Amino acid sequence: MNLAELVEGQPFLRLTGAVETEVSGLTHDSRRAKPGMVFFCLSGRRHDGRDFAAEAVARGAIAVVAETPPPSLPPSVTCLLISDPRRSFALAAAAWWRYPATRLRFLAVTGTNGKTTVNHLVENILRRDGRRVGLIGTVENHLGGRKTVAGLTTPDAWETQAGLGAMVAAGLTHACVEVSSHGLAGHRLAGCAVDAAVLTNVARDHLDFHENVETYARTKLSLFQGLGQVMGSGGGWRAPVAGVKSGPVYAVLNSDDAFFESFRMRTAGPYLAYGVVRPSHVRLLGAVLEARGSLVRVAFLPRPRDLPAADWVTPAAGWPREASLRFPHPGRHNVSNLLAALTVAWAEGCRWEGVRQAAETFPGVSGRWELVASPDGVTGVVDFAHNPGGLVRALETARLATRRRVILVFGCEGRKDRGKRPVMGAIASRLADHVVLTTDNTFGEDARQILRDIESGLIDGTAAGSCLGGIPSWDAADSILGRSGRRRATYEIVQDRREAICRAADVAGSGDLVVVAGRGHDAKLVFGSNVEILDDREVLERALADVCRTRHSHSIVAGGAGGFTPTR
Repeated sequence: MNLAELVEGQPFLRLTGAVETEVSGLTHDSRRAKPGMVFFCLSGRRHDGRDFAAEAVARGAIAVVAETPPPSLPPSVTCLLISDPRRSFALAAAAWWRYPATRLRFLAVTGTNGKTTVNHLVENILRRDGRRVGLIGTVENHLGGRKTVAGLTTPDAWETQAGLGAMVAAGLTHACVEVSSHGLAGHRLAGCAVDAAVLTNVARDHLDFHENVETYARTKLSLFQGLGQVMGSGGGWRAPVAGVKSGPVYAVLNSDDAFFESFRMRTAGPYLAYGVVRPSHVRLLGAVLEARGSLVRVAFLPRPRDLPAADWVTPAAGWPREASLRFPHPGRHNVSNLLAALTVAWAEGCRWEGVRQAAETFPGVSGRWELVASPDGVTGVVDFAHNPGGLVRALETARLATRRRVILVFGCEGRKDRGKRPVMGAIASRLADHVVLTTDNTFGEDARQILRDIESGLIDGTAAGSCLGGIPSWDAADSILGRSGRRRATYEIVQDRREAICRAADVAGSGDLVVVAGRGHDAKLVFGSNVEILDDREVLERALADVCRTRHSHSIVAGGAGGFTPTR
């Protein structure tokens, strides 16, 4: 492919040098530049890509794309100036891989919490229905016969297009793609035509990157406003594409979410709503919430009250108007996740019996409410809950799972939304019995300051406020949990995460539940430039087993809680 073909349709402001030259690839990382490549100068929060253009050229790059001219480029190097190099890179990546998303039925899932579970569940349902489906997501990627470990929720544009290209090459027909707000803001899906988009919920998250929750929501909304079109095109940007796709183009929205009205009024094309409280096309009729899962009854309503008719949906023969099934993952949030996936299955024309089997045998996702060990009657759980909404949902589920104490281990990441730290401390204070406060990724920020920020919420207990964007008010949550008027949790601070997990295991007694939150499947802890490998699941399993052996060796009655002196 030559440079002209690679950047066809892009509104360049200025060009110096030749564009008919053949290129060997493209990159935005100067360390990966090779002879014949095009280097895109992308600006980040800490670095300007133009500062690395000379290094890329020294490694063999023959062309540079930037917003303004990089310093000291040799005259032999082609330079293209454009208003948005990040968008340019994404469209060029799509062109390099021949726009693979235009040859796949593209199902996108976004939201603050639950998107990983919904994405995997939709993939599971489609595969059970006989569809040839791949997946890109937070935990892992399924690219047609091979699985790869994921780095980002939505990989950079090159990796996204390469993954989609691998799906096409493997003969797949469907792609389930998890979409983050960072990915949307960074145009990582430019060049992709999205057929269906699912919104799980919108609540406080990533406010270090977005100005506020409203800005964060608008970023996610862009996915729904671009349905059926090639993302990144328009406004002078043109993406030449090939391939004609079949099937409906639609959105799936959570009617119980605070941003439902905003999204439904601005979504391009038809939408289906799912929910519990408000009118919905896919409506929960009832649920029995248990420690190991939920028995749910669901109605599928083409013409619900106060919502547009969904006469465009063509369900498979035998699809029921109402149905019951057992979902093997506990918590109200997982009932909502199930409803979202069932809505997609209904719209995609999947056969009900296969959908039911896929849901009832769904193995779950690594690091999402993952049961680790249960010696001596102590249950251990590792969960990815890393924001206020996620922590509420994890602790509500913990209350379903035990009548005894909930012992929570968690921290907050550094150099990210500092305002959520006391909020999460207040949530822990209200919904846990004992908290072992510890470190998460610090990214160079002082760990002691992070802990002090969280501790302020633990001490105050009111920092969460009355609503956290889509999370029920504290009065409603307390009513559901039967915990009105209870005293705040005791807590202690153990800065070393491994030692904190061991401490939680040591103080747990028979019937208690230890929740280690924040990291989930992620086994890397980042402290400045240092990376430590620490898998919460392995540490918790070993800690609970060690405590069990120690207690037995000392002939202590199983289930006796270790003593501790809590901090107030």
